Amino acid sequence: MKDEKSLEVKVDLHLHSNYSDGSDTPTEIVQKAKTLGLEVIALTDHDTTNGWEEWRDAGSKNGIKLIPGIEFSIEGLEGVDEVHLLGYFPDASRLTVSELEKYALSSVQARERRLSQMVALLRDCGLQINEEEVRKEVKGKIINRHPHITTAVYRLNSGRFKEPREVLEMYLLPGREAYVQVNDRPSLKQAIGWVKELGGIAILAHPGGYNNLQSDPIRGERILLKALEYGADGGEGHYVYHKNDPYRRANCDSSITPLLCQQYIDLLVSRGKIATSGSDYHGKNKKIEMGEQGGRMHKMDRFYNHNF
Repeated sequence: MKDEKSLEVKVDLHLHSNYSDGSDTPTEIVQKAKTLGLEVIALTDHDTTNGWEEWRDAGSKNGIKLIPGIEFSIEGLEGVDEVHLLGYFPDASRLTVSELEKYALSSVQARERRLSQMVALLRDCGLQINEEEVRKEVKGKIINRHPHITTAVYRLNSGRFKEPREVLEMYLLPGREAYVQVNDRPSLKQAIGWVKELGGIAILAHPGGYNNLQSDPIRGERILLKALEYGADGGEGHYVYHKNDPYRRANCDSSITPLLCQQYIDLLVSRGKIATSGSDYHGKNKKIEMGEQGGRMHKMDRFYNHNF
């Protein structure tokens, strides 16, 4: 039986700040959520909780329910380069930030090692770039291909690219000249275990994003089922697929999104699992609006047990 609250509440449980690869500060995210009428939001920066303190202070002034979260970058499987696991901690009093940061450290260190390799390869491609310039783009300690490296390359190579995204697509995606695989990341099973050990809720992010449109359009479903087998509490149900890869690169229109969302929601609900709702908002770094995914949350009551 679904809690009636789950049918009414307006949520966005997948938001990134400038502490990872978003453009907005945690305070700006909370203020925008308030303007949009969102009632529950989660900050899910990649592999870091550095933005939690600022975000919590902003939330207390705006009357919005906050769910502290994180998005773990974990090793790929089923031929996917990288899988993302969302961890939510409604009762943040049960853990210390240092515990969570300890678990995320392996991914942070792997990104650091990859940076020097990518910079060297980009320079071999004739581009002006160095590590110091990349670090100027970083607010927290998490370095991403996009926007940190791409923005630095775009800024230092005036006139060569129309926008930073072109740098990513031309040089940094799998199979491109400056792509470097991230090694030594946690496995899906390991990351789920961490979240559960710390009293959190483990959710597989954007299952449809793992599909191969040409050869394996149901790969995301298999990865979702594997996550549930490993103890995940659910998966992302509502998500803006047509504005994210691989669908964005295939120029899929908006009609693909509700079909994919319903596929995963049906799978999750039929198994009594949580189907969340998140936009994957990154501010100006991604052409997605906060709360754009819409939809209704299933089992929202699991997120109302405690206050942050």
